[in-house]
Amino acid sequence: MSIEPKFSIKVNSKDREILMSYGLLNALTSLCQDPTEASMIQLDPELRNKVLAATLAERKPSGKVTKEFDAEDIDAELEKIEDLLAWVQDHLIAFFLRSTQRTLANQKKYEKDFRELAPQSSSDGSPA
Repeated sequence: MSIEPKFSIKVNSKDREILMSYGLLNALTSLCQDPTEASMIQLDPELRNKVLAATLAERKPSGKVTKEFDAEDIDAELEKIEDLLAWVQDHLIAFFLRSTQRTLANQKKYEKDFRELAPQSSSDGSPA
């Protein structure tokens, strides 16, 4: 699934283009640490405000915050805010799926090496 890297929205009378940078993604994954949490963004008011504050903070192209955003003081179309939150959810869930797939692939790739490193035990479970 390909998700647009940028999202355009008018907030507080200012046209904004939000880039899903590494810095933004990293900030969002610290708020939503798994796909289940990410799926709750639109339903949990506290999480929603934290996600909006992180997403709408002004950032350098690298993702570093240059100006914080107060999610309690937002003037934007409700439907566009919902679309923005859905865009964030899509990015987070896709990130978690890719990361899980890569982790599982690496575990499989190095399965033999991991087994060789595991401590040997006898049939009764005690170390050999």
